[in-house]
Amino acid sequence: MKKYEGMFLVDSDSASKELDKITTHIRDIFQKHQAEVIDIEKWDDRKLAYDIDKHRKGTYILGHFSIPPEQVNVIRDDFMLSETVIRHILLVDTGKKRFLENDETTGSAYPRQKAGNAAPAAPAAPADSSKEAAPAAPADSAPEKEIGEIEPEAPAPETGGSETPPAETI
Repeated sequence: MKKYEGMFLVDSDSASKELDKITTHIRDIFQKHQAEVIDIEKWDDRKLAYDIDKHRKGTYILGHFSIPPEQVNVIRDDFMLSETVIRHILLVDTGKKRFLENDETTGSAYPRQKAGNAAPAAPAAPADSSKEAAPAAPADSAPEKEIGEIEPEAPAPETGGSETPPAETI
């Protein structure tokens, strides 16, 4: 069996009233297809960027599962037919998990990196003043361009009037 991660979007009104029923519905679909449910947790209530089936707000539910790979498409079909789940996505769990920390101001979880996982700071320049500083580039020379950097466009020449030519009179 392979490990998968699933994100499910459900109606926020029904999730606030019947969260246990919804998580049981998701769990039942997986267990119907010989899947082992590792965990299911409610994530967040959010306003949707656009209406989905006349829903303006949704609740996200995150789950981790072990599923036989040949059952994934059948499970996806069941979620497509489900009236409880508005949208879903199933991804292979690579084992590289993001750490979640609760935001004290809103009380909800957002993906955040732990401080220990942050990129190390650049080493400080040596304080040795005996080395000479590199000479500055001449003012008239163009700075070196990075690979893949796009050069800014030259300004359009002044036409001295309106952009469109005057209409001819007959």
